[in-house]
Amino acid sequence: MELEKEGCKAEEQSWLKEIKKLREENVREQLDVTEVQYFVLGEGCICGVANEVMCEFALNLSQNLHWEYFYFGGYTNGCAGYFPEEGEFDKGGFEIYWSMLIYYAYYNRVCPLKRESARILTEFVMQHAPKQIE
Repeated sequence: MELEKEGCKAEEQSWLKEIKKLREENVREQLDVTEVQYFVLGEGCICGVANEVMCEFALNLSQNLHWEYFYFGGYTNGCAGYFPEEGEFDKGGFEIYWSMLIYYAYYNRVCPLKRESARILTEFVMQHAPKQIE
């Protein structure tokens, strides 16, 4: 148990050092680019991003596109961190805040995405979705 606590303290210290470095460099905001991929097969479409997305994304997109065979998922060509939906931001927790203490070095950002990022991604996916084959 003590080793686990020491590991957490080390990760926290390294995250704080990164925050200090960014502040000294006057970095106030970090941007994250998300690639969206579509694969149309027959009457269906598989769409994905390289994030761990919440299931609400898929449910929302399928319902709003009125496309029974539209599937949306994560881990497409990699993993760029958690991508929570807006309701999760209100809850906070590991996916929103604490995971960045551990994984910031892999995702190249020290803070979570903004709350409105979920809406922006959903709108983008819907606007660029291929047309359904009737």
